[in-house]
Amino acid sequence: MSESPVYVGNCPVCSDGLCKIRICRDQIGPLPITLCDECEAFWFSPDISQPPRFLEAETGRVGEFSCSAWDENAHWATSEEVAKIGWERALQWAITTESLKSPPNSSP
Repeated sequence: MSESPVYVGNCPVCSDGLCKIRICRDQIGPLPITLCDECEAFWFSPDISQPPRFLEAETGRVGEFSCSAWDENAHWATSEEVAKIGWERALQWAITTESLKSPPNSSP
C-alpha cells in the first residue's frame, strides 16, 4: 500500500483544491512544485501566499522547464521526499480517508 500524498494547504486560487507537493523530472533532475489538484495553479516553493503560475493547459508543462506534471516520471511526493527537499515544515498534514472527512481547522 502506498503512502497518501501530503499537502500544504487549501488552494488560495480556486478554494476547491488541495495544494500538494508534486515531483516532476526533467533533464536536470527532480523538480518539486506545489500544485493545486483542481485548478493546476503551481508554485516553485511551498509558500502558496505568493502569486501562482499555471501549468500549460494542453501538456501540463511546468513553466519554462521541459517536464510535465502529468507525465509518467511525475508523482505526488511522499512525506520522506518532502523532508528530503527541506519542505517538511510547510506541510499541514498527510491526507488520509479520515482527514478528508474532516479537514483541519485553518483558524489559529
